[in-house]
Amino acid sequence: MKFKIYLIILFSFLFQLSFSQNSGESKYEVAKEAYYSENYVDANSLIKEVKKLYKSIPPKVAYLEILIKNKIIELDPYNDFSLLDETRKLVKIYKNKYVKFQNDNYQIIIQIGESLNQYPKDSISFNIIKDEKRKQETLEKEQKEKVIALEKERLEQKAIEAKQKAEEDRIKKIGVNILVKEDLE
Repeated sequence: MKFKIYLIILFSFLFQLSFSQNSGESKYEVAKEAYYSENYVDANSLIKEVKKLYKSIPPKVAYLEILIKNKIIELDPYNDFSLLDETRKLVKIYKNKYVKFQNDNYQIIIQIGESLNQYPKDSISFNIIKDEKRKQETLEKEQKEKVIALEKERLEQKAIEAKQKAEEDRIKKIGVNILVKEDLE
């Protein structure tokens, strides 16, 4: 009797374990698909869910997570220091944990780690640069708006001049027609 109970518990545990691995694998595939569809925010959320399903994170999950976070950083490098810092830590962990693999993925992670070195290492410097970049972006936007406004004003002036010229031509034509009529009479 005890043997049957142990057997039932064992089968239920194995079933649950295989189901969670299948669930993790399918979520991983969805996250991977979101990454390749350039939907990095969704991919990041999905990969966080995938990580929760594992006791020890598989290399492919860690690799994809770093790729996703790196793309988010590339799109807006001065948006979030915590993301940058977290990605650096993930790269360091990956490099230490999977050094024995030394495959293409490992080399890509090395390159990502090197590219992250171009950004400030502390939040104070990061925020100073972030503020400067935001001010620069604001100035550039204002300048573009001024150029657009000046161009619009120039085009409006040209349109007014064209209307005035057309009106002058119409008046001349009317004047010529009146003179011709008077000559005929």
